[in-house]
Amino acid sequence: MRLDGLLLCERHAMQLMLEDRADTLLGIVLVSGRILQSADIRADALRAHRVELQQEEAIEQLRFTRTQLELLQQVGCPGRRQADGDVTLSVWARSHALG
Repeated sequence: MRLDGLLLCERHAMQLMLEDRADTLLGIVLVSGRILQSADIRADALRAHRVELQQEEAIEQLRFTRTQLELLQQVGCPGRRQADGDVTLSVWARSHALG
């Protein structure tokens, strides 16, 4: 699989995409936290509420993305034999495709 010009196995490509998504979501959480601390937004309750909702959504997505990363790390590289009962990457990737 090619990702940003690199030839990677499916597992490592998925890992890089998830790490990138986690970094983006963390940035959203941190920026929204700074916005909520500003004096300007506290004067506008509706706007503050919208930012709080966006922050909560980003936190939930970040938790989900980190869970996906943890599951992915439990899955070995496709070239290695999996222990009985392990989830294979192809099944995991299909059921957890990024949208």
